[in-house]
Amino acid sequence: MHAAGERLADLLVPGRYLQELTAIADKQVGHWQALVGLLAGARPSTALDDACAGVRAAFASRPAAAGAVEELIAWAHARAAR
Repeated sequence: MHAAGERLADLLVPGRYLQELTAIADKQVGHWQALVGLLAGARPSTALDDACAGVRAAFASRPAAAGAVEELIAWAHARAAR
């Protein structure tokens, strides 16, 4: 339990979770969604564009989710543009 608490505290350090997600070589669906959300808090960037492309690719085999993916991407770009 103590180790889990330390791990959680480590991930709460600003930017740490983003660093860890970025370092994952074989990102899965959940990784890409989190990256898009985290990167949306910053200014528009190539990293955000890459994450948006990654989330689209991750959901490519799930056409029913296409609308939700595009909503996430539109939200991320609008938030980053603020």
